Amino acid sequence: MRRRKWVFWLAAPFLLGLAIFFVIHFLLRPQPFERTEIFEGVYLTVEDYPWDWPVKGRVMIAEIHWATPGLEIKHRDFSYPFLPGHPKAEHFSTLPADWALERESASILVNTTLFGPNSLSTWIPGSGVRSNETIVIDGLASHIHAHSYLLYWDSDDNAHMLRQKPPPPEIIETARLGIGLQGVQVNEGRPGYAALSDKDNMDDRTFIGVDPMQKILFLMAFEKSTGRFMIDRAIEEGVIFGGQLDGGSSTNLLVGPGARGIRSHTGIRNLRPIGPYLVVRAGKI
Repeated sequence: MRRRKWVFWLAAPFLLGLAIFFVIHFLLRPQPFERTEIFEGVYLTVEDYPWDWPVKGRVMIAEIHWATPGLEIKHRDFSYPFLPGHPKAEHFSTLPADWALERESASILVNTTLFGPNSLSTWIPGSGVRSNETIVIDGLASHIHAHSYLLYWDSDDNAHMLRQKPPPPEIIETARLGIGLQGVQVNEGRPGYAALSDKDNMDDRTFIGVDPMQKILFLMAFEKSTGRFMIDRAIEEGVIFGGQLDGGSSTNLLVGPGARGIRSHTGIRNLRPIGPYLVVRAGKI
């Protein structure tokens, strides 16, 4: 009898957390939503995949006009002491995406770079993880990753897509915000299918892109999509430069409280806690 009680109390928190996740996952999954300004300078679109698509799913698109007065785009701060030269230094502690949304008072929250170690321990909230790609916050780089293409904003809030790798020190020092990409899948508005190794596989995917001239940031989350479809849809939306972020079990794109016409915490989400993430804060309409 005592053993049964011990097993019950050990399993109960896990089962409760799993039940809560599935309730949130289904109740707060985004429904089709025509392009609408949900915060000042932030537009949201949710659409079903085409009727002839091999699986049922949705794409969620947040369109952020970053020149809007009062709008802020920032990356999550580093969780640990800054040790850029240390090859195993941890950068972030993991958090459930919905928890991070509340903690950051975010209007929009999206996961960013791949992170590791790739082990079961990182599924536990509070685990220390390291970003695979370079992340820059106010001129400080998490590390210099040899294969990172850097999407960055300078001190004048202009966006640039650095297509050489790794990012040079002079770029790092002048960047207000930078996010390393595994590849540039949209380059000058044209598709770069060859920059994605799993372009024909079905998976949840997260995409970031910009139109530098119009000062628009695009954040996109796809349910079970091929890379080809992701790239084509990004170009159709107006992305000039962009690429895939971490996906699969890390794909999360959530809407915060106060949005017009949509419930707080609505979004495409996954079970794994996230380490690196991007926050958008905008005024209510």
